[in-house]
Amino acid sequence: MARLQQVGFQFGEPVRRKSGGSDFALQHPRNVRAAAAVLNHYYFYLGKVPFADTRKLILQVKEAAPCPDPISTIRCDPLGIGYCSLEYDYKATESLEGQPLKKSLLEAIHAGFTRYCDHFQIQTQPCDEAYKAVIEDGLNFGFYFNKKKSYRDSQSNKKFLLYIKFDWDELSVIAEVYEARSLLGSAFLYSTTPNVDPWAMLVRKPGWSADGDIQLEPIRVEGGVDNCKLSMEQLEEGVTADSLAWSK
Repeated sequence: MARLQQVGFQFGEPVRRKSGGSDFALQHPRNVRAAAAVLNHYYFYLGKVPFADTRKLILQVKEAAPCPDPISTIRCDPLGIGYCSLEYDYKATESLEGQPLKKSLLEAIHAGFTRYCDHFQIQTQPCDEAYKAVIEDGLNFGFYFNKKKSYRDSQSNKKFLLYIKFDWDELSVIAEVYEARSLLGSAFLYSTTPNVDPWAMLVRKPGWSADGDIQLEPIRVEGGVDNCKLSMEQLEEGVTADSLAWSK
């Protein structure tokens, strides 16, 4: 049995990446951004579970009227790519923001997963557990980037971890800095509005500069920053990255 390696959310008809997204997706940016946040949060807990012959599952929201029989849209091709249309009213939810928007998408995503599982006789328990975990998180998606990796300064006893906050309307990167085992503090490195494909290059080349500052190349978006630096003087002392992420 194959394991689920990847999930995707498709608004409208598929397009080439160079075009920047379908017209349908560009007309509903809130739904697209929130869908990316919620789906990745859901998969964060679901993980690479056994999923029949499916290695990648694409959840689809069609521009046309919803199919009267969603089961008829479920299929899995010979390459192990599965497809499932969602019963999701994108017009009604476009006016929503924050928690209500994410909650409506979570319900549609979870229903799509369980319907796909029922069709191929896959256990739905992992999906139910992922759904409950996202609810328990308050639909706030925050995680440590390269969770087991810390970035050490060769010139001192300092290291830092990167924490990512991924919400419906922003991507934020926070540094949590330690000296030996003592937490010095945390601070925002940058925050930006996600584009249609929010996961492209979240963070690149994190490390320490020669003068003892944190530096990295963040996501590249129009009007965004190409690189950033964090001085140790900017740290908010004694604050953990996850509490800082939700308090801003």
